[in-house]
Amino acid sequence: MTNNPPRFAAIDFGTNSVRLLIADIYHSQDKTVKIVPVCTIAHVVQLGKRIHDTKLICPENITKCIAALENFSIQIQAYQPQKMFAVATSVFRDALNAPEVITTLEQYIHCPITVVSGAEEAELMYLGIMVNRGSLSSHTNVCIDIGGGSTEFIAAQGKHIMFNESYPLGCLRSKNVHIHNDPPLDLEINQLKENIELTISSLREKIPPAIHCFCFGGTLTTLAMIIHSTVNVVETENKILSADTLLSFMESIRSLTDREIGIRFAQYMDKGRESVLRTGTYILLFIMQYLNIIEVTVTNQGILYGTLHKKFDSIQQTGNCI
Repeated sequence: MTNNPPRFAAIDFGTNSVRLLIADIYHSQDKTVKIVPVCTIAHVVQLGKRIHDTKLICPENITKCIAALENFSIQIQAYQPQKMFAVATSVFRDALNAPEVITTLEQYIHCPITVVSGAEEAELMYLGIMVNRGSLSSHTNVCIDIGGGSTEFIAAQGKHIMFNESYPLGCLRSKNVHIHNDPPLDLEINQLKENIELTISSLREKIPPAIHCFCFGGTLTTLAMIIHSTVNVVETENKILSADTLLSFMESIRSLTDREIGIRFAQYMDKGRESVLRTGTYILLFIMQYLNIIEVTVTNQGILYGTLHKKFDSIQQTGNCI
């Protein structure tokens, strides 16, 4: 591997949070890409908070996002990446004012924002999850990415993606649609479960038996931090979440309000995450129960890792100067 690897940065504008990854990228002689993060930051800004009612990203949350980007700029200046990239997902596919918002946000990051389709999001997600995993990337793997606005499912054999699909089951979207009481009523939870099972009803036939099942998303990383009692995000990589553990955890917080959840687990979560932790956990639990998945492996590698991997490969193939 090179002693002076290129350093890239990527920003992901999601429905619930905006995230920054700055990383050094190594390319070995066997053409294996290794991504080593030097800075990772996430801020809960909830760009999609009212998207399902108004079809608009509201000014209040745009302001929160700009504040997050100003924080990112400090780190970007400190770490001096050679290339910057930015992607946007579900909320920007749905919002009527997405073009205007993108124009505004691009002024703060000084690079174009690419809105990816659901299929592209799934592809980048799988590519990112498989980075740094060696021989595991040749096995049959299933990946579940639970975001704020959508949930992506990817099934792959080695580098061949056999199935990828995006469903409108994000934790913020689902909360807005189904959960109107705090704490939620049993009826609301049952309606959420029924909607999930109806939405993914065809998945049982499409998802193959997998050696590993990975899950990704800021809410699930927070959940792993709570269950495994760690305040270090890095330590949640490859932690196991079982369906039984999720069920026990949900029973333990069943009567708590979102605010009480935020207070109890404040050391583990970003401010604002408490409003979707319960819904995101229910989504993962109900998916696992419906698909008979016993346990999943948590990963923090996802669309940002996939974006850097793909951009690096593209530059290498075209021979452009880094």
